[in-house]
Amino acid sequence: VARKVPYLTATHWQIRNDWDERFRVWDEKKWRWVIFLDESYIQLDKKAGCIYITWRAGEELQENCLVLTFKQSFI
Repeated sequence: VARKVPYLTATHWQIRNDWDERFRVWDEKKWRWVIFLDESYIQLDKKAGCIYITWRAGEELQENCLVLTFKQSFI
């Protein structure tokens, strides 16, 4: 089964890296004040089920072996 990964543009990657650099130095005391909310599942179409692909060892994270998703739904 193809692994699902979020669809990220170069801008998304930059924003993630900036966030990481900013908050990496926080200690446990600061993180206790943060509340992470889980996102709701939204299905935009009727594509349900698995997408099967075949890969060799070490290829499972190559782009052609992944299913890009938006907020837990298929594109």
